[in-house]
Amino acid sequence: MKIKKLFICLFFLLLPFLSISQDKPLRVEIEAKYNSDSYVIIPFGENGVILFSPSNENIDKTNQKWYFTLYDTDFKEVWTKEQAVNKGFRFMFFDYSDQYLYIYLENKYSSSSKGNFQILKIDVVNSSISTFNSEISKKSTITGFKVINDVAMLSGYTLPSKGKTISQTVLSFTLVPLITGMNLKRYQPLIYLYDMASKTGKIVENEYPAQAYVDGLTKDTLQSSYLLSIKNFIPRKTNIMHIDEYNISGEKLSTISLTTNNEKRKLNTAKVASLNQNEKVIIGTYNNNTKGNSANPAFSGFSEGSNGIYVANTNNNIQQNITFYNFSKFKSFYSYLTARRTFKMIKKATKLEAKGKEILYDYKLLVHDIIERDSSYIMIAEAYYPEYHQVHRTTFDIYGRPTTTTEMVFDGYRYTNAIIACFNKKGEILWENSFDMFNILTFNLHERIKVLIDGEDIVLAYNYAGDIASKVIQGNDVIESKEYTKIETSYNNDKVINDYDSDMEYWYGNYFISYGYQRIRNKQMDKSRRTVFYFNKIAFQ
Repeated sequence: MKIKKLFICLFFLLLPFLSISQDKPLRVEIEAKYNSDSYVIIPFGENGVILFSPSNENIDKTNQKWYFTLYDTDFKEVWTKEQAVNKGFRFMFFDYSDQYLYIYLENKYSSSSKGNFQILKIDVVNSSISTFNSEISKKSTITGFKVINDVAMLSGYTLPSKGKTISQTVLSFTLVPLITGMNLKRYQPLIYLYDMASKTGKIVENEYPAQAYVDGLTKDTLQSSYLLSIKNFIPRKTNIMHIDEYNISGEKLSTISLTTNNEKRKLNTAKVASLNQNEKVIIGTYNNNTKGNSANPAFSGFSEGSNGIYVANTNNNIQQNITFYNFSKFKSFYSYLTARRTFKMIKKATKLEAKGKEILYDYKLLVHDIIERDSSYIMIAEAYYPEYHQVHRTTFDIYGRPTTTTEMVFDGYRYTNAIIACFNKKGEILWENSFDMFNILTFNLHERIKVLIDGEDIVLAYNYAGDIASKVIQGNDVIESKEYTKIETSYNNDKVINDYDSDMEYWYGNYFISYGYQRIRNKQMDKSRRTVFYFNKIAFQ
């Protein structure tokens, strides 16, 4: 039985009189302004890591200067490039191939991508940057970005007009939508292709009944095609999850329409993995909001809660089966609860199951892409909920009479735990485990847990508030319980006052890279306080 231990390495780059030694751990610190800089770091395998950020320097009236730097695996600078980027643009998504990094930038002053966007193609090996600009004619929100052979696909949903949005709000106070299923505010999928070779873009036309939007976008490396999961809500009818496949020319190669075969369930999200040219496995979440405004994105939005996990298998674009697992079926799901609370929930679930019903959880989940391993399929889903606190305010009128009002203040998203489950092709659970994450409270909602698979060992880790939390499992067994390791700073006597926007990514081999912002105090230095953007090399051995 092999035990993984976490080693954090640092490399000093700040002061010239410090000796640099390969025996010292690896870390880079860059001076930053508190909560105002926007550094982005992207690991690029054994080529190193790319760091980029906008500067305060303007090139002309319409462009500002951005800096891009490639560091090798020892954090030595390989090259630095300056690049003109349209003012007001912000980094949204990235994708990469063996040699190229693609960055999608969007106008932050617009509520949608309509008007313009920019794609930067970075040749990591030859240190060159190409710029591509385009427009989307329809008012839309972009939620996905992938590139195949220099053809970028943007996916998301079209936005209704302001007039329809206002009319829908007024209509929601009546019984008309409930009785008729009428929707004035209508969402439809947005699929846009941009060819960097010809510098041309086009919208891929598609139409679905009632409400529909792109839930997810992935690449099928076997077919060199795009896979889109499109959620389709049809009032008073069976809800459908479409799995549509497109080539780089925008031609639809296939479509799969997943249904629940159960009018009490609705498919909520979908992640797709291709087994071969004919077979696919789809894993996602479901809920029981099948009717009414709570199930309609025109009223409820796009962030729905879930009651469990489903696994479906398809062959030649035909659904073969679908299996549902209520969260009560996962023993590890209750790991973050007290024993008493767990007992009550299991007891309630058992009673409902005896009556042919299921317990409703309404948990919000971030579902990762499927990990394929030895003809089995690993799913990771992180549970969270929005956290608030009450603020009471007392005011007085002109006669001195007090009036107290209560206001709910949003504190951020509280992560609870993650479910890790492995399924076979038939959708049967092979094993399950969990990872407690209750210490995370953040306004930045995204996937936190990173995974390293080494033989039978699976390392789960995340970076938050200056600590690396890690756990090692083998199927149902816990090989090494959750441990916390402090992220070391550059100098002796450093004391971290605050750590924010911290995260980590898998890099290469058995290495991760952790990064974030820290405010540090050191009374032994001339400048006793500093704010830095840092990144550390993390090794599991």
